[in-house]
Amino acid sequence: MTVHVIPQNQVDPDELARILRRPAAVIGAPTDSTYGLVARAADTAAVERVYQLKDRPREKPLVCLLGSLVWIERYCLPVNEQWRRLALSCWPGPCNLVLPAGPAMPVAPLAGGSTVAVRIPDNPLLQRLLDRLDEPLVAPSANPDAAPASLNATGVAEYFPEGLELIIDGGASWSALGSSIVDFSTSPPRLLREGGIGRTCLEALLGGPLDFQVTPSAQLSGDSGETVS
Repeated sequence: MTVHVIPQNQVDPDELARILRRPAAVIGAPTDSTYGLVARAADTAAVERVYQLKDRPREKPLVCLLGSLVWIERYCLPVNEQWRRLALSCWPGPCNLVLPAGPAMPVAPLAGGSTVAVRIPDNPLLQRLLDRLDEPLVAPSANPDAAPASLNATGVAEYFPEGLELIIDGGASWSALGSSIVDFSTSPPRLLREGGIGRTCLEALLGGPLDFQVTPSAQLSGDSGETVS
């Protein structure tokens, strides 16, 4: 059966929240960069389904979306105040910050690690959905792990004709670059991926240089479908 596609302006956030509360529910939706596979981070079966759909190695963690800065204290363990400077400048928007995961953070997206990449999305529907659910969402790019990112709902449907509850059509993605990833679990902070917000801009916002060395342990996916390696 062909997956159902619905225009974003016809989506009821309350109904969408009910759909995502179903066991193992995954939807395709626009994010603040490319399209993503969205599921509740606390639903282990849904997270596993995301890994299966993407054919993604289980040792690679998933980016999580949060509803507000207050959620950082709920789900993460900030190591210093540098992250806050970048968060206040870039959020909501396509910049993921890697922080130590707190005890309340669901473990399924962490892939056995102790850190999590988080951001507040600049997408009104996702913001309303996070408000309704009051819990983190995973939202990796809506494409098989080695394939180019989906930039529209048609691309998501072509990659995933089955396996999704529905696909939300929010029009074309504003950028194909995906989201930037900055790791604050190291000192100095490390740029793991340069996305829509470039390195020069990030360093200017931080007031200092970013380490650009990438290690195998820093491999993770955001919304571009690319892996840092």
